[in-house]
Amino acid sequence: MADLIDIIIKFFTKLYDWIMKFVKRQEIVEDFQKQFHDKKILLEKNTLPSWINVKNTVDNPLSALFVLPPIDNTGRVKDKKDLFNLLTKNCLVLGDAGIGKSTLLRYIFAHNSDSNTLVAYYTAEEWNSQKEDAKTYLKLTKTKTVLIIDGLDEAFHMNPGGCKALLRELSELSRKHKNVKIWIGCRKAFFEKLRSNCVAFEYEKVQLKAWKEKQAKSFIKNYQQITGERRLKPKIENLLRFPSLIDSFQNNPFRLELLVFLASRKNATAGKIENSYDLYYQFLLGWIKNEQKRKTSTMDQSLVLGHLLSAAKCIYSDGKCVIDKTVMEDSAISGLLRMPEERLDGSFCVREFYHRSIIEFLVAYELVEAFTEKKPDFYKLKSILSQNLKDDITNFVNAKLQSLSGNEKELIKERLKRLYSETLENEVSIQEKIIYHITRLGVDASDFLREIVNTNPQNYILRLTLAYGCALCQDGDLRRYALNYAESLANNSQDAITNRAWTVVYFGDVDADPYTYKDNKDDNWVQKGTGWERARAARLKRFSARGNRDKDYRFRLFDIPLFRTFLETRNWADISENEYTIISNVEFPPEYFGSEEREFLSREKEKLLRGYRAALDERENNQLQKSPKDKAK
Repeated sequence: MADLIDIIIKFFTKLYDWIMKFVKRQEIVEDFQKQFHDKKILLEKNTLPSWINVKNTVDNPLSALFVLPPIDNTGRVKDKKDLFNLLTKNCLVLGDAGIGKSTLLRYIFAHNSDSNTLVAYYTAEEWNSQKEDAKTYLKLTKTKTVLIIDGLDEAFHMNPGGCKALLRELSELSRKHKNVKIWIGCRKAFFEKLRSNCVAFEYEKVQLKAWKEKQAKSFIKNYQQITGERRLKPKIENLLRFPSLIDSFQNNPFRLELLVFLASRKNATAGKIENSYDLYYQFLLGWIKNEQKRKTSTMDQSLVLGHLLSAAKCIYSDGKCVIDKTVMEDSAISGLLRMPEERLDGSFCVREFYHRSIIEFLVAYELVEAFTEKKPDFYKLKSILSQNLKDDITNFVNAKLQSLSGNEKELIKERLKRLYSETLENEVSIQEKIIYHITRLGVDASDFLREIVNTNPQNYILRLTLAYGCALCQDGDLRRYALNYAESLANNSQDAITNRAWTVVYFGDVDADPYTYKDNKDDNWVQKGTGWERARAARLKRFSARGNRDKDYRFRLFDIPLFRTFLETRNWADISENEYTIISNVEFPPEYFGSEEREFLSREKEKLLRGYRAALDERENNQLQKSPKDKAK
């Protein structure tokens, strides 16, 4: 009898334990699901920036304003319904900065209507700190789950190794849990250079393209409907000095958001917007005034800009910054930041602005101000020029400098010439940046360049910057210097190695010190045939230029031979007939090139095309050999 009682007790004990484990498992699953239900509500209200003031007028502002961008997906995604149908697959959402990747992913997360599918949204930063909870949930449920991991490029732009580890981790999750699908949001160029040997699952690629007039009109219409704003389009056009600017601004959703904000304000700007620099500058001034008017910002304009600039510089160089609690209480500052993390001492760790382009503008703003201030501070200017800045910054700087008057440009030129004369021989980074900025002003820099050429500099970085500057001049001797440099590139010399390295760092393909990094064959990126995606796209864009900037033509002197050395060192990876056609159509108009330059470029173009065709044919033959059945057919 006692034995029977023991058996019964053990049975009910095990049953109780099983029931409690089941209840605990259910609690974990339900808590996880509730977490993302609450997060949907939060993101719905906070996805839109603070300056798009529609949060109190509609229940679902994200849904009300959302516009499906043009998508390159071979026609499989034509509307919102098609987009949600992709939740049954792994998916990569790729595109350039400001194109709308995060907005699209957050829209999918907030508005998935399939009750049998849980969609969980994380930024890459959030995933790193919360992934253990997700993994526990996945062990306990068979519910169809879509994990959205957004912003890989923002979280890992300084840490490619960490990004690779994350991609391998997600690949393992996809393999281990058949009920799980992975969605990743990332800038296209950043993902392409990391994907090799990192992503082991099959995926759909959704490439977001630039907005067209149709999408811009839809956004403006939606905004007017939910705010009651009228005649927004003419107000936007009235902000712009040149009507053609609307085309370049409306194809980027983020820049259109800035324009909408400015157009919605009374006495919108102090002056007409001429370029991207002006757009961001006017936006920041308008934003600060707006928050001061609301009495949620008590600092004066210069102090707000100073704090924002300090944060931007830290994040740009180090990936994060620490901001005091008192500073974060000012809405003109906190309203531009995303997901600040409170620390034990009450300060906040910040890794992101609302949009990375605001960071890029602020860093450019500091340099422009140093160039143009009434009383130049040469020590400060030298310090700013010591920073290594990429094309994301210089694009803003050059946009502003080109809009200055001739007298203003000449003043900057003389200041920089003086600074150059005061640099030491070993201050190459300062010297080359001075050469760069003087030769991009659009003024005659022949006298300055001639003095440097006559010293016959041997430093490869100086030779590079000097050659590009000389290529933009009309002086015959300086043009000869540029041609000699181009011939050196064609021979795959040290000049070519240095130029390739500089190019991939400048365009953000490789995170390295541009003054020490070398693009050699033993480099990891080179061996994989990768590490130049953004640089490659920039060169192809320049090859396709018709009637645009003089430099788009003049720099073909270097682009043609350098492109060939890029392909040769990377074993002609990722070549295509389309790319071959683009190169075939490159011209060297006599109004931009002398006879000797044209002869050189014709020879180099022929070499490039010959090598390209041979590589295309070899690839085709290899594919046929691997597919004997196809060959028989």
